[in-house]
Parts: sequence; C-alpha cells; structure tokens
Amino acid sequence: MLTENDIELIGEWRSELLSNRKRRITVKFEEIEYDPIDGTEIGRGEGSRDVEAVVTELSLRSQGGAITEEGGVVFKEGDVKFDVSIELVDDIARDIEQIEYDGLEYEIIGIDKKGIGRRNRYEYMGRLIA
Repeated sequence: MLTENDIELIGEWRSELLSNRKRRITVKFEEIEYDPIDGTEIGRGEGSRDVEAVVTELSLRSQGGAITEEGGVVFKEGDVKFDVSIELVDDIARDIEQIEYDGLEYEIIGIDKKGIGRRNRYEYMGRLIA
C-alpha cells in the first residue's frame, strides 16, 4: 500500500529520473477568444506552446504499435507517445490536437491522465500525419 510519504517521494524522484529523457515538442491547439463582457465567442485561431516531454517512439511489432490486425480488420494505432507534465499543459490539455516533434507532425488520437498515487502527467498517443 502506498502511503502519502511514498507518493511524495515518487514525486520528488520523478524529476530526477526524467532529467535526461525530456525532448522539446510543440503542442498545437484550437484557441477560442471570448468577449470579456458577455462571454460570446468572437474568434478562433491556432495556438501553440513549446514544452518538454518524454517521447517514446512505438515499435511496429510491439503491443500498442502503429498497425495491428484482428479478425481481418486492420487497426491503425499510435506511432509515438508523449508524456507531458500536468503543470505545463493543464489549461489546454483537452484542446491539444497536434504535436510537432523532430520536424514531424502528429495528430492526437488519445489522451490519458497518468501517475502513481497522484496524477502528474498527461500521456498523449500520436499518429504521424502523412
């Protein structure tokens, strides 16, 4: 059983464990501007933000890889996984539609909140935009 002290230690150790694994990515999201007086929508545009993330490129043959087949049906799954600390994107987490990494664009096909004992990151599954 995890105690509150265990959870605190995990949080402290996380930054040390990830210090040399983070890569710069650009998250892209739809930005909606609202009228400050009546709250009606007055415009939309594309917003972006540079953040650091742990990037895991998925193997085609591993579980969760890019393409799988079950019963003759081909499923296109994620090509890459991005783990982004909650505090970097919490205000836009559900609005992120694309991520740019290493000169390539990925569409977001899934998002989960992750963490042991306490949620500390968002895990985005991305598929390469061809």
